[in-house]
Amino acid sequence: MPLLKKAEEREEIVVLQDVLERFTFDNICKVAFSVGPACLTGEGIAGMNSGFMRAFGKAQFRIGWHFLDALNVKWRIKKLPNIGS
Repeated sequence: MPLLKKAEEREEIVVLQDVLERFTFDNICKVAFSVGPACLTGEGIAGMNSGFMRAFGKAQFRIGWHFLDALNVKWRIKKLPNIGS
């Protein structure tokens, strides 16, 4: 993978979560939009700097939070620091 090769050449630390998010984003875009953003190439959509990628991340977060709400877990998280109702 070009992203990992670049990190090796530059002796950078690779954050596995970032690599997995890029992989997920690439695959979802291929299936849903028939477009490959090539986030794993390092040259593609420029990672989290892309407006679309940031919006995608926010949407993922909101969907996950909504799912927790459906499981009635969110109130427990809010109850710990005494936030909300």
